[in-house]
Amino acid sequence: MSQYNLFKGMFGIEKENIRVTNDGVISQSQHPSVFGEHNPYIMRDFSEAQLEMVTPPVKSITEAYQFLGNIQDIVLRTLESEYLWPQSNPPILPNEAAIPIAEYRDTNKKEYRDYLSKKYGNKRSVISGIHFNVSFDDTVLRKLWKQTHEVDFEDFKDSLYLKVAKYFQYYRWFFIHVMAASPVFHDSFVEKCVQTSQHNKQGDCSYEGLASLRNSVCGYRNDALLLLDYNSFEGYKNSIESHIAQGSLSGASELYEAVRLKSKNNNHITYLELRFIDINPLFSIGVNQSDLELIHMFMVYFAMQPDFDFNDKLQEIAAVNHDIASRNFADDEIIDSNQALQTITDASLQLLRSLEEYVNLIENVPYDSNTVLTQTRLRIETSTMSYSSQIRSEIASQDYISFHMDMARNYTQESLDNPTRFYGYEMLELSTRIVLQAAIRKGYHFEIMDADANFIRIKDGNANAWEYIKEATKTRLDPYSSVLVMENKAVTKRVLDEDGIPVPQGFVVANKREGLQLYREGLLPSALVVKPNNTNFGVGITIFPHTYTELQFQTALDHAFEADSTVLLESFISGEEYRILIIGGKVEGILYRRPASVEGDGIHTIKELVEIKNRNPLRGYHYTKPLEKIQIDNVVIDFLRQNDANVDTVPLQGERIFLRENSNISTGGDSIDVTDNVHRSYFRIAEQAARALDVSITGVDMMIANISEPANDTNHAIIEMNFNPAIHIHCFPYKGKNRNIGDTILNVLTK
Repeated sequence: MSQYNLFKGMFGIEKENIRVTNDGVISQSQHPSVFGEHNPYIMRDFSEAQLEMVTPPVKSITEAYQFLGNIQDIVLRTLESEYLWPQSNPPILPNEAAIPIAEYRDTNKKEYRDYLSKKYGNKRSVISGIHFNVSFDDTVLRKLWKQTHEVDFEDFKDSLYLKVAKYFQYYRWFFIHVMAASPVFHDSFVEKCVQTSQHNKQGDCSYEGLASLRNSVCGYRNDALLLLDYNSFEGYKNSIESHIAQGSLSGASELYEAVRLKSKNNNHITYLELRFIDINPLFSIGVNQSDLELIHMFMVYFAMQPDFDFNDKLQEIAAVNHDIASRNFADDEIIDSNQALQTITDASLQLLRSLEEYVNLIENVPYDSNTVLTQTRLRIETSTMSYSSQIRSEIASQDYISFHMDMARNYTQESLDNPTRFYGYEMLELSTRIVLQAAIRKGYHFEIMDADANFIRIKDGNANAWEYIKEATKTRLDPYSSVLVMENKAVTKRVLDEDGIPVPQGFVVANKREGLQLYREGLLPSALVVKPNNTNFGVGITIFPHTYTELQFQTALDHAFEADSTVLLESFISGEEYRILIIGGKVEGILYRRPASVEGDGIHTIKELVEIKNRNPLRGYHYTKPLEKIQIDNVVIDFLRQNDANVDTVPLQGERIFLRENSNISTGGDSIDVTDNVHRSYFRIAEQAARALDVSITGVDMMIANISEPANDTNHAIIEMNFNPAIHIHCFPYKGKNRNIGDTILNVLTK
């Protein structure tokens, strides 16, 4: 079997967290409505305050881990005045009846939670944890199956999963021992557990040596040991049905075993759900990725071991060892299969050595196995290095609530400080990532069709058809003819002019000679804009806000004709330039786009001020960040020279030095949200322009003399309309409010 790569498979992670107030008290607020009722990534568990984050099945642990990080970032950025409690054991709880049960509209879900409340109590039911879902790759399993020819493929696969599940069930004490992270709880927890514990005046409770309350007798598990038949999947299902018939379980979902066999159609096993992992507050996502890699290495190792009969006696031994492992005493003894005693430290090191010997013999281990094993061995050999000991020590220096709230606040702030972070999708433009983040927040399925082209597809849970989206705003909503119109500035101006919308007046020239003739005949305005007809991002544009010489005009023509074969010569419109974003025919955001500039401090040169400004984490290159880094090129040098400055000039304190005439964000400009300050008349004009061109999504560039005054015939003009407007500048402006444009796009596409 070793010739095949059993490490290939699918992986998923489920994690529960309690929403808490700033004081560490379980939230009484409703589940955030933005996540919806049927979001497959962000849902509720037992309590209305108990969020469950679920990754889709993916092809690597790294991908699953990153996806969980993305979901958590989205949740943390969405919560208002609340935090995610970073621990399996509950925060401060009110009395049982005051703990809010999840308010599902689904009657079956509601009735099931009411049943759990009566049987286990609300306080036990809000203990949270992590479930790790793992499967083998079917292609690999088929190669293994062809070596046997004893049973059909599905039966072969069932047997393999059953064997691995038995090993995990038998050795679950090991994983609890090395990953335990819930050693202290609060005195508002279950009264009988508090009464038998040692507790202090801060409300911290524990037992001597407790490492994992969640996996102890006070944890969330079935009241009695439920023996199961692991000889076949049919026998496994029948044994569960027997417990249901006897009244021990209400259904299969109430089986709180450390390992569950999962099946999509209840006919054959498709993956294992491993449920023994505590939420670890030492890690922002709640679990160390290397621990998941350790579990997976053991899964492959177990698959290579001989099968065995996991009979009732061994299940009883495994249950005893489970309870022993929930404590952290190096000299604690567990029972082996021969009913002999062995210290948990020796037994753990022995099992770890067996795994190490195996992984050293194979070449396809996808992890840094040496580091994973070394870290695990250190936690076994040095009790103070165990997760539970580290957490207990941190709590001792503060208290249970303070320590965990400090961690919760730190993780929230770290997420807020990195608003563009989206693990695993860094290759995509930021605007595309924003749409994907919105898809997770709203619970939509998505696929990356072509990463290089920023081509994705999305659908909600109720839709049969996919919505195809390229570069965030290219969708089915806009006719191709309208896109062609917006690509051509001269045609756009004509259409708008015919609809009575003010636009700059001017000329269209096909060559330099035509332009010079207009200049020499005195037909050009004294304030002039020279720009290519079919370019974006400020390419080839020269602005003369006052006067210009023939030589300067010739240079501007040369610059423009380098970018396009047709050039516009337009009257310069005084005022400030604003980008008005239209989505679904309505204004959704307005930005003042301030040209690239620096503010003097009386100490640094312009060049140094640019370097300082570029350190802003929101600045990057090629639309991977909300703002572009400012680049000092010939255009900047020439512009500074025209204004009697150079890169070595030291501006005065508070003096703003502009580096370019054009205000494009793509050339280092600043995006300042002014949506709430703009007179509504400009909203109506921009929306009228979108209707004139028959477009749903567009970026309207408008010159406005004063945004607080109503529009008239002379104080504004539309200078461009853009068919693929960037949305990231409206979501992460240099100053101002996030307009959540990703959500708006999906709302318009799926309404």
